Amino acid sequence: MGGPPAGGLDRRPRGYQRRGPAHSGDVKWKAEEVSGRFQPFLVHDRTGDDRDDFDAGEGLRHRLSLENRWEPTPSLRVDVEANDFSDRG
Repeated sequence: MGGPPAGGLDRRPRGYQRRGPAHSGDVKWKAEEVSGRFQPFLVHDRTGDDRDDFDAGEGLRHRLSLENRWEPTPSLRVDVEANDFSDRG
């Protein structure tokens, strides 16, 4: 429980009664100086209805999350985080 081990891949098909089929993943990596994680989530929304009366429209919606850490020396660390969301509302 809690996701995949370092260097692992976890894929999970999902489904929602109102929205439709979905898929999520969790990929982790770890090497000597580099570690990170990528978490995609995709859903093919059949209704577009969301909380608070927000209409996202029908079709593919997504959330992508990436984290990466590079530590080339004990005193230097570079962290990168990037996210992308299909909903801009």
